[in-house]
Amino acid sequence: MITRIWRAIMDLIRRQRAEQELDEELRTHLEHQIDQNMARGMDAEEARYAAQRLFGGVQQVKERCRDMRGLNLIESIIQDLRYGFRQLRRNPGFTAVAVITLALGIGANTAIFSVVNAVLLRPLPYADPGRLVWITDYIPRMHMRAVPDPDYTVWKDHNKVFSQLSAYGGGADYNLTGEGRPQRVEGWAVTANFLPTLGIHPALGRNFLPEEALPGGAMFQPRSRVVIITHRLWDRLGRNVQILGKRLMLDGTPYTVIGVLPADFRFPAESQPDLIRPAGLAPKPVWNVKRPMELVRVIGRLQAGVTIQRAGSDLVVMNHWIQTQYPPAFKDMTVGLRAEVIPLHRELAGTARGFLLTLLGAVGLVLLICCVNVANLQLERTASRRREIAIRIAIGAGRARVVRRLLTESMLIALCGSALALVIAFGGVHILRALVYRNIYKLTMRDQCYMLGAC
Repeated sequence: MITRIWRAIMDLIRRQRAEQELDEELRTHLEHQIDQNMARGMDAEEARYAAQRLFGGVQQVKERCRDMRGLNLIESIIQDLRYGFRQLRRNPGFTAVAVITLALGIGANTAIFSVVNAVLLRPLPYADPGRLVWITDYIPRMHMRAVPDPDYTVWKDHNKVFSQLSAYGGGADYNLTGEGRPQRVEGWAVTANFLPTLGIHPALGRNFLPEEALPGGAMFQPRSRVVIITHRLWDRLGRNVQILGKRLMLDGTPYTVIGVLPADFRFPAESQPDLIRPAGLAPKPVWNVKRPMELVRVIGRLQAGVTIQRAGSDLVVMNHWIQTQYPPAFKDMTVGLRAEVIPLHRELAGTARGFLLTLLGAVGLVLLICCVNVANLQLERTASRRREIAIRIAIGAGRARVVRRLLTESMLIALCGSALALVIAFGGVHILRALVYRNIYKLTMRDQCYMLGAC
């Protein structure tokens, strides 16, 4: 079948040569039959007539050969396309209404589905994303979800359900100097095991060492001033392969670059930072009203075979012990506190999940309405062409040929509508991204928040 189609296409491209070859082949067969007739005792004229009667007419034989090669089908399709274009040009009003209607329906659905696919259907760009979870405490008295850094430390050291438990917080903007022109960059503070929890390895350099994330002289400041920059920032710095070991000045403080993140790395937050640095959290839990507690965001990787329900039960047990360690000033504030373990993918989608699914259903109905309207227009237009169709059938056109011509016109309208829909979908995706971006990555804590004893 494929060979036949390929041969038909090649014959169509070199049609003149194919016709010459067909003429030569038929002439050869005819002359061969004439020679055979003459060998049987016929004279030259009688032998020619007998051969022609046997062949049944050269033009009819040519038509049968063209049908076998598929040339007639391809020619008729090309004729249908040309006729379809002429018909659409003759009816610009109908064509414009049909194309625009289909374009709006297809474009809206394409744009919405593109966002739904990226946010809800496509797996997170991390290793084994199904085992990644978002862990937080819900504090009813404060109507907020937050994890104080001592609670995270207890979870990390005493849990039996997570293979990795990491945290990040302290998002801030910095003035970057020391490499080319000064620029404003965004950075987040992360624990040393943050990238291993996600299954991410730097494209250049190495990950943070545990000792680099230990607290330094100032509270929540790391002992080692090192950073890992994103591929995007590396591009802005000139993609210097000698970037490792370079010193960048962040708000006047020197930090050494120890790694570059992969180009496709996506930070699991509402914004994409330019760099990450060690968090500098205390290695032991400290509950003290005189010491501010940083609120962090916690991501864990479940051990193989551990369910979310079991992980939640484990955290409940640990939280009971943690509440006994709180200072009296915190007791009332933490009444009703409960731990929540949520799939990371669902948490990052946030409130956008219901919004996007509702929107997808709505635009699906819009597409259905558009298709029904265009179908009604087509039926009305076809009814007005009854005389034309009757004449075609009367002069010998088969029903299949008439239907194929009408379907060709419908296909051209659909193709034009789809081409315009691509433009609408491209713009729609950008508009949706601007509208739902904050909902897609909705997090309930501030970039950097401290819980004081007065809370």
